[in-house]
Amino acid sequence: KLTGEPLWLSGLPLALLLVLPYMLLAVGLGAFLAALQTLLRDVEHAVQVILMMVFYGSPILYPASIAPAWARPWVEANPLAWFSERLREVLLQGGGPVPGDAVAAAGCLAAFAAGMWVFERLSPHFEDFL
Repeated sequence: KLTGEPLWLSGLPLALLLVLPYMLLAVGLGAFLAALQTLLRDVEHAVQVILMMVFYGSPILYPASIAPAWARPWVEANPLAWFSERLREVLLQGGGPVPGDAVAAAGCLAAFAAGMWVFERLSPHFEDFL
């Protein structure tokens, strides 16, 4: 109760279930970027800037409702905003599963599969660039 809002522990199992696709998305993006970094050395510099913008543009440290009206469409278009808002809703408001959770999980699974495919496709060429 650090923020003055009670935490719904009954939402913890659903919150853990929501984190799984989030992690699949992270692994897929990480595999894709790792493969690109091996082939193109400047990827890390662009990723640092982009990750900083995505982090502050995602409602992780703040609820999306306090974003200014002009920025709200950008915040809502951020794919990471869905998970941040869902986790906040489940843990602070006691919300249950919604159909959008399955859609987001399917998108994360697709990102994971695509990232792993790119990594596997480019991995035979890694030794040429290392």
